Amino acid sequence: MRALLVVAGLVLLVPAPPAAGAGRLDVLAQELRERPLAIDSELAWFFTAAEERRLVRTLRRSPVDFHVALLPQMGDDESGGDGQRIVASLHGRLRRPGVYLVIDQHGFLDVGLYAVPREAFVPFELKVPPRGPRARSREVMERVQRIVADVAAAPPGETTDKPYPRPLEPYENWRLHRHGESTGDVALDAAVAGGILGLFAGGVARLRARREAAHAARPPRRRSRRRKR
Repeated sequence: MRALLVVAGLVLLVPAPPAAGAGRLDVLAQELRERPLAIDSELAWFFTAAEERRLVRTLRRSPVDFHVALLPQMGDDESGGDGQRIVASLHGRLRRPGVYLVIDQHGFLDVGLYAVPREAFVPFELKVPPRGPRARSREVMERVQRIVADVAAAPPGETTDKPYPRPLEPYENWRLHRHGESTGDVALDAAVAGGILGLFAGGVARLRARREAAHAARPPRRRSRRRKR
């Protein structure tokens, strides 16, 4: 048991690799510094070349700055399936005002409005595909164009989303790609398992010691002798 605890402690000393998703968001943020649309390489097929050019023109003509990123999201990547974390993280990298849109592989949209000079909001029906989670580029473009038009037509004011309450980086979840669990996951699992086994073993040892002490404190039983008739 002691050996298991020692091994768990040594595993904790192994440095965990950086979250690969952080590099992915860095690439998208760099692209967003140059144009209003950034597309992750895994979703390069989503828009045709003509659709991509049309969408970029729409975004550039808007009186309000738009930053649109197209990237896959999954429950086991750095976002944990929460697109708002990606929105807030991209804003944290760019530090620019505007409307941030994140589109996933199913056509769902996550939106963040930071220092937007409009009293604008994006209704729920524009964030979800109308016919279920199916990636249709033309339908997604229509919703993005409606969002651009609605924000531009909103009355003057200021809309600023609150900072995201959960910590963004470093990411808690390091199960990112196709290589299984990372060193961080193994270290955490080993530490938890070692701690639980250590507590269990200690409890068993204490219980055994109490039983032995109680048994030793009892007076020896006297054997009753039967009288011979």
